[in-house]
Amino acid sequence: MSQAPQIEDAARLAAQAPPGGVLEPTDDSVERAYLDLRDDRPDVARSKLATVAAVFAPRLHLQAGLKLLIASGELSPDEAASHFAPALLAAGDRAASKIAVVRGEDVLGRLEELIQSGCVYRQSGRSLVEERRPVVSAWAAAPSEALEEAFERGASVVVSHCAEYASNPLERESIDVQVRLVEGYRLSFHLPSPEVGAAALERLSGSLSDRVTVALQESTHVARIVASAAQRDPLTEAAARLELALPTGSIARPFRQLITRSDALDRVEAPASLFDYTTDLRPADEWVGDNPEPTDR
Repeated sequence: MSQAPQIEDAARLAAQAPPGGVLEPTDDSVERAYLDLRDDRPDVARSKLATVAAVFAPRLHLQAGLKLLIASGELSPDEAASHFAPALLAAGDRAASKIAVVRGEDVLGRLEELIQSGCVYRQSGRSLVEERRPVVSAWAAAPSEALEEAFERGASVVVSHCAEYASNPLERESIDVQVRLVEGYRLSFHLPSPEVGAAALERLSGSLSDRVTVALQESTHVARIVASAAQRDPLTEAAARLELALPTGSIARPFRQLITRSDALDRVEAPASLFDYTTDLRPADEWVGDNPEPTDR
């Protein structure tokens, strides 16, 4: 029985590349590499992607059996493919350079089907109908068979949103779906004095008091207001009221621009029959002209 190939961390290999930024061509022990961008901010992900592309592209031409899987995370798979493609083209034969993007992992538009199948959130125990928090995204990682099919069809690089080499086996009856939900919204800013902070809080009395939670944090010379709400609209209204309590010209940015969203992750188990995965395999030069606008989702 043949031993499964070891999966190498592409980012680590790229960081350890010798001067010149190319993997050592005489070392063919690396057969498969994985670039995991799922936990990276978009700007960090783009930087890692550029480094790995510069290091791996020449090696992908030198070593025919080398396979690279990219989990693009907050970058769209199409954007990741379009950023990697120029390095492949610069390194070798245009016709031999192929990148595949996995389709079918984004299931946000199929929530109704998940509801009909009776899916229940693993952490909260609530059904999709009972859960009141808005859903931001829903992803079902492609099965390992879909990834292998793309490599067998000639791709040297396969880009997925969230898949791993050991993703959901195709023969499973159910597939894990990762769901991102809105946990709430938060507004935080500093004020010149505790007195100004106390005056600002008076603006939030009345109808907003039961929809927005506000805390005044005081020190000797400054104050900080932290407000939170389950929905954005009440916090936006609170931000406008707080601005009215401050002297004209005392804020650098409108408070509504300081509102941030906090998300929570949960999972549901859904019937595998709901999902249909395909791969978009193209020569690298076709990805270069298909570069979408960056999406920091």
